[in-house]
Amino acid sequence: MRVDLALRRGLIYLLPLAVLFVALTLRITASDLLERLSLVCLDFCQKATPREAGDAPIRIVVIDNESLSKIGQ
Repeated sequence: MRVDLALRRGLIYLLPLAVLFVALTLRITASDLLERLSLVCLDFCQKATPREAGDAPIRIVVIDNESLSKIGQ
């Protein structure tokens, strides 16, 4: 009975540590894969429920060689 209780208590502490260890190992070894997976998930979420366009003033400025020669840096 006490052994069973001790085993359950040990699992309560060891299981989250094992999950954390696996997550950290994956993050270090397969960081590029996880980053791509994160971007794929973000794209999926944006397609499923896109954000509403806000009324924030946004300006798009094109800087090309002609503009740099006229105005300068």
